Amino acid sequence: EAILAAVVQERPAALVVDSIQTVFLDDATGSPGSVSQVRECTTALLHAAKTAGMPVFIIGHVTKSGDIAGPRVLEHIVDV
Repeated sequence: EAILAAVVQERPAALVVDSIQTVFLDDATGSPGSVSQVRECTTALLHAAKTAGMPVFIIGHVTKSGDIAGPRVLEHIVDV
């Protein structure tokens, strides 16, 4: 919620979120990095981006083997 409020107040030219696995919404279930949190947070950030007309760069960390850390749901939500 703090990131979304800052976007409305500050109106940045762009937003970088590093990393999506650490972001959370109080209303979403699960802990930061869980499937539900990643899905809800990413969806909220994309909605804010489209509403404000700004690019959002969402960083999702990978493991040493090259897999996305945590849930792979991030791959299916973002616009690339």
